[in-house]
Amino acid sequence: NEPTFRPCFCSGFSTYEAYWPNIVGCFLMGIVTHHKKFLIERHGLANFHLGLGTALCGCLTTFSSWNEEAALVLVSFDSNPKYSTDNASQVFTWMNIIITGYTTSFMSLLAGFHLASLSPWGNAPSGRIANSVGKRYGCLSSCGKCFKNNELVIAAVCCILATGLVVGLPVGFGLYQLTFEAVLGFFGAVLRYILGKGLNKPQFPFGTYAANILAVLVLCGFYIWQVEENNFPGKPVLNDIITGVTSGFCGSLSTVSTFMNENYGLKRSHAWRYSCASIITAQILAGLILGGYKWAQ
Repeated sequence: NEPTFRPCFCSGFSTYEAYWPNIVGCFLMGIVTHHKKFLIERHGLANFHLGLGTALCGCLTTFSSWNEEAALVLVSFDSNPKYSTDNASQVFTWMNIIITGYTTSFMSLLAGFHLASLSPWGNAPSGRIANSVGKRYGCLSSCGKCFKNNELVIAAVCCILATGLVVGLPVGFGLYQLTFEAVLGFFGAVLRYILGKGLNKPQFPFGTYAANILAVLVLCGFYIWQVEENNFPGKPVLNDIITGVTSGFCGSLSTVSTFMNENYGLKRSHAWRYSCASIITAQILAGLILGGYKWAQ
């Protein structure tokens, strides 16, 4: 009864479960990043922009699930014989997940950039466009002041509402898992933001790197715990909490959209170093944890 890795198939093309969320999140990140000047410099919506980029796009994408599922294939952890009988097939499937996961996410980011460039306010507008856009969206400036002055209140209200959902949801509606994911995901996003603000450097974003690697470690550890306990039979609430940690907290702590956006902004040599260091470290650690447990059985 171990949790199974279920690759997604599109006309014979196998990939991982978080494939489409990563693509959509990176696409949205491209749009949000292209409108950064319009939102922040012109209308003072820095917190709104932060919420769209760090919260929405960052939580929609997941670095940890992508790398964990690749490692599961490589070490033959899953019981599905399609991915455990042929060593060569395992390696090619692993390469498929890593390479397509990276390239399609990066191309989605670029697609978001290009689509956003079609709008007249994609960058800080000037001249007549600036005046027309400013008049039409003048209300955004007052909204920006509201966000800036009340960001702590807004965050507190969100926390209270999220906690109230956990307490108030009746047993039996099947929404506990989704609620735990949403609540724990908030704390994962906050931790990622703190790490990014404190550790990111111009040549190597150590904060995002640390958040992604930490999420991979936590995810693999909880995955093994679920396998060891056979998904906690007779303890549905505990199982929902564990799923909330793995999908919510780890999924929000790690990010592909910010990872790709940072690679786009780095010099080519620094981008290669950052990408390789992140993926190789994640695969080595995930392989050691998952493979070590499997081979010890």
